Amino acid sequence: MPNVVIDSVYCAETTDGFGSDQLYIKIDDVQIYGTEEIDAGDNRIINVGRSFGVKAKVSLWEYDSGSADDHIGSFWAHQSQVGEGQQAVTLTGDDSHYDVHYTVTE
Repeated sequence: MPNVVIDSVYCAETTDGFGSDQLYIKIDDVQIYGTEEIDAGDNRIINVGRSFGVKAKVSLWEYDSGSADDHIGSFWAHQSQVGEGQQAVTLTGDDSHYDVHYTVTE
């Protein structure tokens, strides 16, 4: 069964453009990381993953205590990526900019 590991997350821009985000990560609607404070320019080593079947939906969120959480973005990790090494995706939801590095293993 394949496993997707979120290697690291780099924040180039937070969701509101100033101040910290309260980042958390879900894989197939299961929270695997966070809530952790992250600022523009920060790189976080995550190194947490989850097994899946054919594909897994990875989502980054920003926790908001006074309103609905902000969806930073989502991407799909696929079984076909096993053995391809580290992958990268950019998520830009809610005026943010996050680079996510991940690996799919067997």
